[in-house]
Amino acid sequence: MCKANYLTYETKRERWVFQIRVPTGLRSNFGNRTTIRVAIGKVSEGAAKLRAKELWACWIKRFADARGMSSAERQATRTCVKIERIHIDERMTNRVLASIRAVKLGALKRRLDALRASDADAWGREESESHRTLLTLKHAAKRGESTAAACALCELEANHSVVFDMSELEQRAFVDAFNADQVSITRHWLDVLDGTRKLTDLSVNADEMLPLVEVFGTDAAKLETLRRDRLKRLSKPVRPKTSAKFERIALQLAVVLQRRPVELLTAADLERLALQWQEDGNTATTIRDKLTILASLITPVSEAGGTLCKRFVPRTALMHRKRHPFTGKELQAFRTAIEDRELPEDDVRLVELMTLTGARLGEVLQLKATDIEHLAGNQFSVAFSDDEHTLKNGTSVREIPIDLTGLTEFRKWIDARVASGQRLFPDATPDKYGHFGNAESKRLNRTLRMISSDRRLVLQSTRNTAGVNLRRAGVDPRVRRRLLGHADIDIHDRHYDPAELLTAEDLMCAAPTLNSLVIDTQPARSEMTS
Repeated sequence: MCKANYLTYETKRERWVFQIRVPTGLRSNFGNRTTIRVAIGKVSEGAAKLRAKELWACWIKRFADARGMSSAERQATRTCVKIERIHIDERMTNRVLASIRAVKLGALKRRLDALRASDADAWGREESESHRTLLTLKHAAKRGESTAAACALCELEANHSVVFDMSELEQRAFVDAFNADQVSITRHWLDVLDGTRKLTDLSVNADEMLPLVEVFGTDAAKLETLRRDRLKRLSKPVRPKTSAKFERIALQLAVVLQRRPVELLTAADLERLALQWQEDGNTATTIRDKLTILASLITPVSEAGGTLCKRFVPRTALMHRKRHPFTGKELQAFRTAIEDRELPEDDVRLVELMTLTGARLGEVLQLKATDIEHLAGNQFSVAFSDDEHTLKNGTSVREIPIDLTGLTEFRKWIDARVASGQRLFPDATPDKYGHFGNAESKRLNRTLRMISSDRRLVLQSTRNTAGVNLRRAGVDPRVRRRLLGHADIDIHDRHYDPAELLTAEDLMCAAPTLNSLVIDTQPARSEMTS
């Protein structure tokens, strides 16, 4: 029985308010709230007591359910979402009833599946029980009983983190509509049991249900649009490929949330989203990265939702597949495999140039004849500029010297390409985002798998190979970082002698080491002369 102290009257606002304290051990399940307050409104004392009784029964049941949860389930429900208030008028009543009907329909579908797996006696028992339920519902509709309607509203409020508000007159109208709808659903269910109607006739469209996104909050499908707008306001660039990836993640979340706003995100939603990603073939590392991206999208509009995403990311240490450098034998075997597969000569020169410069695949493929400068003898300078090239960042702008001593075939190839005045790799084409190297990466990595099954060894392992060999040769660490396009780590150098001031002459000490590395991969002279 509901006690009187759960119901109070606010003289300032002249309204009745129901309030109940949340048990200390369960507060984390209810947004860390200490008290639940529901405004009943400006109604008579009798109507307020009746509504308070219904609310009391509903919340006591929810507290009991929370106590029965396992620790894992309790952790999943710890969401600090904001409680929104929605006024139920005549227009909103139909949408609320449609939302309640959708929940009821799901329960009936499960019951029908169970009956179809049972014997004939189960159908008879179900029909008898449904007839008794119909009589009870008719009696409740005649008397205008509101207990069932109040429980349905409480369940809807709990699932969507909202509080419904209505006047006494609107409450009576809603109760009558709810009772009539329940009678209609039960009659339809009896027809389904009789085999004269389909259960799917009870289905409701999403547009007919509670339009939570239209009432308040942020639509998940618009998260990436909001992020782009923030970047534009800050005069920051929007990368098309990154934007497209973020857009896909936001749309996947929108499918899970349906018509609920991002502000009402729960751990159960993230569980369903992660399960969908897993079914799509995403690995644990990819799912973790997507959750991190999702947190960055949600945090500006809902701090609680962003925190929930971060908490949902597994804290176990996931093994990263760090790239491994080539050994001398592996690099030589790689070249041999390229030649055995009769791939274009440009593929051999591409691997050699990546090894000589330690540059990224996309950087090398964008090189033009004008980017190559002959210094002296067999020494050349390769310029990576941001004028017409798409580079990773500002530190990628650099000039790298290369030594072609002993690389006769490579010298002939580069002289011919420079003389043509065109790009060094004319067959390389960018993707729709302007990035080079997709086709070359797939083709050469497939070749690489022929000599090694270790997926930590990839085409761009040439960068790791260059870095390791320069370190072993005792090359200045600052020269190594500059050659690879990495930023200064010393604060003094960064401000008073930045790496941008290092020229090809400063980096020349690294060229002989990388030259000898490529020479070791050349075929033996006896093979070349035969």
